[in-house]
Formats: sequence, structure tokens, C-alpha cells
Amino acid sequence: MFPEFEELKFKNYKSFEDYSYISNLKNVNVFIGKNNCGKSSCIDVLQSIFDNKISIGNAKVQIDYKIKDKDFDLMMRKSNYSARSIIIPDKNQFIDKIISFKMKSVFVEKSIKREFNYNGDETIFNQNQLSVETIVDDFNRKICGIKHYRLNAERNILPEQEDKKLFLFENGSGATNVILHILNYANCDEKLVRVNVLDALNKIMYPDSKYDNITIQKENNEEWEVFLHENENRFPLSKMGSGLKTIILVLLNILVMPCIIGCTAKSQNINYKNIVFSFEELENNLHPALQRKLFEYLYHFSIDNDTTILLTTHSHVAINMFSDKEKAQLYHIIKENGKSSITKVEDYLTKCEILQDLDVRASDLFQSNGIIWVEGPSDKVYIKHWLELWGDSNLVEGVDYQFLYYGGRILSHFTANPNSQDDNLINILSTNRNSAIVIDSDICVKRKGINVTKQRIKDEFKSVGMFCWITQGKEIENYIPFQAINTAFDSNLSKQCGRNELFPSYIKEVIGKSKFDKVSFAHKVIASITDEDTSNILDLKDKVIELSNIIKQWNSKE
Repeated sequence: MFPEFEELKFKNYKSFEDYSYISNLKNVNVFIGKNNCGKSSCIDVLQSIFDNKISIGNAKVQIDYKIKDKDFDLMMRKSNYSARSIIIPDKNQFIDKIISFKMKSVFVEKSIKREFNYNGDETIFNQNQLSVETIVDDFNRKICGIKHYRLNAERNILPEQEDKKLFLFENGSGATNVILHILNYANCDEKLVRVNVLDALNKIMYPDSKYDNITIQKENNEEWEVFLHENENRFPLSKMGSGLKTIILVLLNILVMPCIIGCTAKSQNINYKNIVFSFEELENNLHPALQRKLFEYLYHFSIDNDTTILLTTHSHVAINMFSDKEKAQLYHIIKENGKSSITKVEDYLTKCEILQDLDVRASDLFQSNGIIWVEGPSDKVYIKHWLELWGDSNLVEGVDYQFLYYGGRILSHFTANPNSQDDNLINILSTNRNSAIVIDSDICVKRKGINVTKQRIKDEFKSVGMFCWITQGKEIENYIPFQAINTAFDSNLSKQCGRNELFPSYIKEVIGKSKFDKVSFAHKVIASITDEDTSNILDLKDKVIELSNIIKQWNSKE
């Protein structure tokens, strides 16, 4: 990926008057904020590091870099220590030491070149007869080798006249000509479009659309037009929706443009580690369901190819998609009194502040494909794992379904009755009609049946044809196989927790605590829950398969 750094800081660029900070980049880096808050400026600064076509004026940019083993080895080789009969420097003095590089622009042959220079005390290096410039030169060399592809918020694909040069501008200009060359010229590999782009497009668009082919023809003997074929019909791309064009432009950027060499386009093994992709406001004209699919595709593409993607957005869908992804990070851009600043999103409260800043309302959940209502976060952990175990492996949380919490006893304040006139009740149908609910029965020795509230919810869900699963065991934890607990906690339980047994009491000796932390326990034990140990426990497998089928119905083409 992008050359590693601990932190980048910059100031004096547009509305960023004071230093703002960006941490070491991950696979996907999302810059979130209102329009005109400075999201694109962050992309400009990052792009300016390796692209001499963009000017950031007199902005000050500095990178903090942590010395690694390979850097020390490089310094040793360059200093030719092996030919000297002197004491070898202590490696521990240098490894993990933070050094700073300051960016400057220099003019070389009438063009601008970016380079970084060491900004700090060289005493420790001089005393050991090592040169810090060795690290700086290596960093500059890596920077120069980076290619960058960018797609602006304002973009389109239009009919175009043929051009001998292959290019794709940030506004989408050149896209038709690129497709023309790849499909019609013998020195280009048409599989780049007919296979790679088409397969990825269908993966994102399905089940709403499934295209059979991409072709191009000349219109009015002047301009070339791209056509998409579906069910023996063909549609001119220029007359189709902006959202579809956005997806195609993204795919051209990541799947085609890195394969362009001179005036040809050949399938090849691309080193995506040396490529950075920047996409601005992809959510424009895209339904939330398509946003989730596109973001999910980009996330997995970035991981599979170890590449770096920069996104700007004001979509709450992006927040939900990337906030809990291991290889993604979010930055909140705020502009107050004409000055912009950056906050890294690292906790729940910051995420809530973003939603408030973007004026996201609870009613936006209506656009989700479907909601699984659960009592709390530990239930989500188990159900998601079981769906992966027995359901359709292609179902993705945040894309095909989402979880919401109703919070135990608060269930009495909910209803699924479409005719309810009780203003004191929260109507689940007003959030999303595609809903399912999972409820602990809480049936124990003292209680022979479910309570009045749970019976009411069960009846209401049944009356509107929605899925309601009331556990056969007392709680969802009663489904956990004792073999998984033994594996996860190195314990020696010999039997399954009873159907109506109190699970905290059952597990007390294993965890050695008087208070049972449901969420921590769930995260630790799920890795050991297998099909073999779990499939015959009560109604578990049947209910999970039924829930999986319902989620697929939510996402099926009408």
C-alpha cells in the first residue's frame, strides 16, 4: 500500500489554517463531512505528495515516519560497516524512532517535483556514522513510484469522438474512448471490459440488473456510444442513470486504467501496492442499497489487492459500512467559522456526532433492505455467526441486512401492528417493513410460558407475515454448545446447558467471575462454534436457515 507513515500533518491549504492530522493510511480511508467542509482538500494534500500535476500552493506538509528494521539494515549497507573494524551501532537506538520529513516543491526542467527532506536532529546518526538521508532517499523513491487515479464528485459518461490517446479524466471524460479502444483494437484485450468490468458490474447491480454484454457503436457517423445489453435489449449508456455511470467509472479506474500502457490496454498482473485510488461522493444518485454493495466491493478489492482507496462522502451508509471494518478508518471533517479541522473516528460518540453533523435521521433506516431486531449486541454476534455457518455465505451485514437493538424489557414499547393508534408505542413497520425479530423466551422452572408482551409481538409479526423467533431455550446463550466453550476457555464442561437453565450460573465456574459479560464472552466463543457441535441443539439450525431465506427474499428482485 501507500508508503507507511505514522502521521501526516498539514496546514495553510484552503480552509485548513492550523495543522490537521491524518494517521497511517489503511486500505480504505473515508473522509466524511458536509459539502464544502474540506473533504476534497484532504485528498488534494495526499495526492500532492506523489503527483506533481496538483498544486497546493504554500501549504506546509510534514510526515512522521517510524524507523523499521529494513531501514536500519539499509543504513548499515550504505555506510559500508562491514568493511570497517569499529563497533557496530546499537540497533535499539534507531528501531521505532520517529523522524520527520518536510515536503518541498522543486522545479526540475520546467516541472514541479515533490521531495521530502529530513527535519530534525542528526546527532544520533552522525555519532554512529549513519546517514538518515538513506531513509529519506528510500522514502522519496517509493513516493515517485506511486500512480494515482481520481474520480470527482461531478462526473459523467457521454458519447465521444475517437481519440488516438487513451485517457480518463477525473470528470469521466475519455471513458467512452477507452472502451472503444479496448473493444475494437487488436492491440487491446477486450476481456478487460467484456469480462472484468461486466462481471464486477453485475456483482454490484444484482439482483436489480444483470447485463449480458457491453458494446460500442458509432452514432450519426460522428460520436461513439456505449451500450449495455440486458435480456436481448440494448440501452445507450448516455441515457441511463447517473448511479450506473458512477459504478462503471469506478470499475474503469480500478480494473482498466492500471492496465493501460502507452496506447494499449493489456490484461496483466498489476502491482496495486503502488496505486492510490481517490473517489469523491460515490453516493451521488445511488440508492443506499447500491451504495452498500459498491462500498463492500471496493473494501474487498482493496484488501485482496493490498491497495489504498481514499473516499470522500456525506453518506451515513459509508459510516455504517466502514466504522467497524478492520482495514478501514474514518475521518470527520468539520468547518467552523471558516476553519476546517479533522477528527479521527475512534469511538461510538464520535460516530454519533457525525450523524448529527450530517443531519441523518432514524427514518433513513427505511431504505435498508431489512432489519433484524435483537435484544442486544451479544445476540448480534451469535446470529451473524450462525448465518455465516448455515445461511447463504453471500449475505453481508450492512449490505443485505442490518441489526437494530430493542433492549430487553423496552420491547413492551414496540409494536408491529399496522393499525396501531397508540402514540406511546414505537411501530417497527415505520422503520422498515422488511423486519425480523429474535426474542429470548426467558422460560425457566418458575415461568412456564412467554410473557404477555412477547406473545403480543409474536402475534403481531405473524399477522403481517414477518419472522419472529422466540428461543426454545431460556436465552440465546442456551444454544451455545459446551464443546465450543471448552475449546475457547480451556474448560472441562461435560454437558450442554439445560434448555431452561440459567446460563450465567452454568458458566460461572468457567469464567471465574460473578458478573457475566455477555458481549466479551460471545466474541471469544464464536470462533469455536462449529456445525458439528451445534446443528442438533433445539430449533437453532432450522430457525437460522429460515431467517437466511427471509433475508434473501428481502434482497430478491421483485
